[in-house]
Amino acid sequence: MAYTGVLWLELAPAFLEKMKDASSPGLRNFAEFGLRFFDKALIWIIALGLLLPTMHQSSLGTVMLIAGDKVHGLWATSMIPLLYLVSCVAMGYAIVVWEATLSSRAFSRPREDSMLKSLSGAMVIVIGLFLVIRIVDLIIQGKAALMFNSGGLSLLFWIENGLFAYAMYLLAGSRRQEFSNVFRAAMVIIFTGALYRFDSYIVAYNPGPGWSYFPSFPELFITFGVIGLEIALFIFIVKTFPILGGKMPSGSES
Repeated sequence: MAYTGVLWLELAPAFLEKMKDASSPGLRNFAEFGLRFFDKALIWIIALGLLLPTMHQSSLGTVMLIAGDKVHGLWATSMIPLLYLVSCVAMGYAIVVWEATLSSRAFSRPREDSMLKSLSGAMVIVIGLFLVIRIVDLIIQGKAALMFNSGGLSLLFWIENGLFAYAMYLLAGSRRQEFSNVFRAAMVIIFTGALYRFDSYIVAYNPGPGWSYFPSFPELFITFGVIGLEIALFIFIVKTFPILGGKMPSGSES
């Protein structure tokens, strides 16, 4: 709840910019006061907005520590909070690439290619760090054999790591100068990060004899419905308020 509130505070200047054009003098005065406040406070709000998701993501990993031996050894590690956090950093970059690409096409806006390409080098380091931590940790724990003798779970383990390695390959060196490679890597990172979480929480989790779990159709329906609602809300907000910069399609205002 606190994280969501901070995100809305980060967007507040865009709403206030829109209010500056209101017909009511009271709203205009409120908008000007608010913009002066955020001009000084926004940097601290953004810092808080960076801190809270690190706590959130590491906590998601910490939950699996509580499960103990019920989680398969390839995912059961004291390093899982850090692995969740590091992979989240890469996924955050990938989401920005995905959003920037689709928004530029949908709203006829210039794409921030140079910025996204420049960040690609950092993502190679982040993903590489994830792979090193995960594999070295298994070796230190004496679980190296599980990478090869766990049947389907071993296959999933290598699929996760292989896909992350493929994303590193796409973003390394001169290959990241082609934006198609950057976008392809972003899609791979999003899928692999989600797969890692799905596997650790569901596939690699053994609740006990006679118990099993997979999301039911109503649960999947609600999940996809929430995602659809978020997309619709995003489209409404960026077409109504000055969130994105650049050229707008005819008939829209920023």
